[in-house]
Amino acid sequence: MNLSKRWAHRLLLLCFVVLPLASLTSGNLSADHGADPKQTMRQLLEQIRTGRVNEDRVNREREAAFIARKNQQQTLLEQLEQQLDEANTLSQQLEADFNSNEASLTAQEQQLHERLGDLGELFGVVRQISADTSAQLEQSMVSTQLPDRANLLANIANSRDLPTITDIEKLWFILMEEMHEQGRVVTFDAGIVNTQGIESQQAVTRIGPFVSFTSQGKFLRYLSATGQLSELPRQPRMIYQSAAENLSNASSAGDEQAFVIAPVDPSSGAILSLLIQRPDIIERIQQGGIIGYIVIFIGFIGVLLGVERIISLSVIFYRINQQASQPQTIGNNPLGRIFKAFGAAQQNPADNNSIESLELKLDDLILKEVPAIRRRLSTLKVLAGVAPLLGLLGTVTGMVETFDVITLFGSGDAKLMAGGISQALVTTALGLTVAIPILLLHSIANSRSRHIIECLEEQTAGLLAQYSERRSTTHNSKHNTDD
Repeated sequence: MNLSKRWAHRLLLLCFVVLPLASLTSGNLSADHGADPKQTMRQLLEQIRTGRVNEDRVNREREAAFIARKNQQQTLLEQLEQQLDEANTLSQQLEADFNSNEASLTAQEQQLHERLGDLGELFGVVRQISADTSAQLEQSMVSTQLPDRANLLANIANSRDLPTITDIEKLWFILMEEMHEQGRVVTFDAGIVNTQGIESQQAVTRIGPFVSFTSQGKFLRYLSATGQLSELPRQPRMIYQSAAENLSNASSAGDEQAFVIAPVDPSSGAILSLLIQRPDIIERIQQGGIIGYIVIFIGFIGVLLGVERIISLSVIFYRINQQASQPQTIGNNPLGRIFKAFGAAQQNPADNNSIESLELKLDDLILKEVPAIRRRLSTLKVLAGVAPLLGLLGTVTGMVETFDVITLFGSGDAKLMAGGISQALVTTALGLTVAIPILLLHSIANSRSRHIIECLEEQTAGLLAQYSERRSTTHNSKHNTDD
């Protein structure tokens, strides 16, 4: 049935093609009177037959290719269905195995829990201690000398398996080692990063996990992130550095029986960080501001004047003592000038009968020597009084600055008020610090000057007494001779 329909369709198509060709051929024949109509029709039929044969051949080839591809796809589909069946079978088998393993694992875990009993808490404690000790060792300064201990304990703490006897022994050994190292003073070589970021190998002295320093007394801090030691950018006071240097030298000498004073920070760096934040003497002076510098300048001038006066008065006192012990040798000193004036008065015949005039001359000479002896003492006294007044002025200006800060920013942040309070206290301390030594120097110099003046008055009184006694002896002898 299908074949007859196909041939009917082909015949109908052929009719549509033949009719135009026939009309065209008849037109050509009418135009070309010499052509043979039978020959032309025969050629047309031959061409149609050849085209039909070719078309049948192409259709057969296409049908054959389609049937071949259909067979291949059917084969591939069968293979894929077979693989799907195998995969489903394997999935069912694996699911069954998984369920079986889950049930077995649950039963074994229950059995393990029953058999462990109190050992489960023990292993939990082991893991907890391992975790805590690992965190402590990461921050411990001992790790610079004994590294990689924290990693071992971290593996024990993070492991899901039960700790073995070996793991427990390692934990015990590390705990005992850390306890032992915390009580030791050890010197070892380690890499140290200086303040410029350059690393170098140096000898390090460590006091337990508390503090470490170099052989030069430079304190170090432990960087847990890198496991290195670095110099503190700001070192504590020289007294601590000297103590650290003495301990380093004693440790390097191997004298274990010697007792050395050494700095120890039981807070493992907290107290040391507070110590290095304390300002030194230069920073304290800078906190005093311009008034502090003025007080220091006054103190410098006062100390120079006081020292100069004490030295000068000491030299004068020494020369006076020398002059008193050798009255025949007249020197360049106040007592020598008094001796010289006294000798000149004795040789003047006009004044021999007046002891009062001689006394007045000697007193006038002493009064002339007093200004040179008491020179600059009043200046010292003024400087000793001005210094604390300047300190009080600095206190007032510092408190004014503090109140200005409180007015602007409130009193919530104490650091904002620290500048004015520091200026107030530092200037007061500087004023007292300057006034006290200047006052002491003035007292010493004043005492020396009074002592020198008293010595001159005493020597003058002695000379007048000798002169009076000699005159009375001469007068009595003359009176006896007249009788």
